[in-house]
Amino acid sequence: MKTLNKQTCLEDILIASLQSSKEIRQTMYQQDEEIKRLAAKVETEPVTYFTIAGYCSLRGFKVDVSEVYGIEQRVVWLSEKLEIPIEKFADPDLGNLRTYRLDVLDEVFNSRM
Repeated sequence: MKTLNKQTCLEDILIASLQSSKEIRQTMYQQDEEIKRLAAKVETEPVTYFTIAGYCSLRGFKVDVSEVYGIEQRVVWLSEKLEIPIEKFADPDLGNLRTYRLDVLDEVFNSRM
């Protein structure tokens, strides 16, 4: 009878192991699907908006505070000229900040260098 109990225990361990393996495989499949969905979203929404400070941080530019107003005016002018919307970002500390499309910021900063 002891052999039967040992075998039953082994079968229970094997069953539990297979169930665990199946759950892990299902989780991995779900994660793969989520990654594919996010990758597709990134590919279909390549437009990114930044504040001027965020853009400068991203590109490693050092901009004097006295220059920011002039840069912002050029970015706003080019955005309006190209009929590109200016977005807003709600910052809990600073309130609503204007954000500008990456390609417009690239154009303005490339023209000043």
